[in-house]
Amino acid sequence: MVPSRAFQVVTAPTGPGPNPEAIRLYRDIVRECRDYNWPDDKDRRWGDVLLKSARDEFEQARFERDPEIVARLLVVGRDSLMQVQEKFAHKKHSLDQQVARGEISATPPRRPGTVILPPGSFSIRTDGGSR
Repeated sequence: MVPSRAFQVVTAPTGPGPNPEAIRLYRDIVRECRDYNWPDDKDRRWGDVLLKSARDEFEQARFERDPEIVARLLVVGRDSLMQVQEKFAHKKHSLDQQVARGEISATPPRRPGTVILPPGSFSIRTDGGSR
């Protein structure tokens, strides 16, 4: 049985330059953040908030050269990413089941102040006039 990447032995690079495992982890985080498209309470996209937080964590550890600390940071980072992925998948599955049972709508709720116009009630004219 092959152990998961989160728990494989990770070492610091032997020379100067970026750690390949850190780059892989960061890219995996970037890919994961693409799925978080809803806004937070300050109207910022959650994926952007999470990505900034991850970037800040990576920047703080950028010059760490102690192999044990680097390994611990990478293992904790990979484990955290896996937990987020599992929670997201579980919640998505739960919501999909609720939609299938008709308990909730598949259409996201409108934001306050959003106006939905009936089809054909608005058109843009290129001749400068209005309808």
